[in-house]
Amino acid sequence: MSKRGRTLGEILASMLLSATGTLAAGIILGGIAHKIELIPGLLALVPALMNMRGCISGPLAMRIGTAFHLGLLEGRAGREEIKRNVYASLILTVATAVLVGVLADALCRILGLPSAGLVVMVGIALSVAILASLVMILLTVAIAIYSAAKGLDPDNITIPLVTTMGDAVTMMCLVLALVLLGFI
Repeated sequence: MSKRGRTLGEILASMLLSATGTLAAGIILGGIAHKIELIPGLLALVPALMNMRGCISGPLAMRIGTAFHLGLLEGRAGREEIKRNVYASLILTVATAVLVGVLADALCRILGLPSAGLVVMVGIALSVAILASLVMILLTVAIAIYSAAKGLDPDNITIPLVTTMGDAVTMMCLVLALVLLGFI
């Protein structure tokens, strides 16, 4: 198979899996929409939380893919490179989650909508973001390593998969966080 055909096949397969992930996220959201509506202000958080995963996991996947192409992931130095990227993603996740919680509460207050309160909004945002981040970091690194080991281009596989899988994972983590926090 030609390089162009192989690349097209990689991209097509990852996009089909991405579409499945988006569908799964929609199904999960549809299943818990009635519960989300019960928590004042939570609807302001959901889009930002879902977008956050793709915005953090996507660049992580890009950095790992680039590191593979540059040969930076060999041996101990490779593990250190992955660790640095994982730590950066976790720090970005926590900082962004706090900001998202604060902004969601502020938006509700500015628009005169009910809010569960600043502490609750930040708590939900942090819980969901950290849970989803841990899952997505593991998936991102595993998919990148697996695709490279199979001779596939990690950029063609990992980035589309993790940005969309982040939606489904975030929705599942939202349900889990709401259960753990006693809202459901």
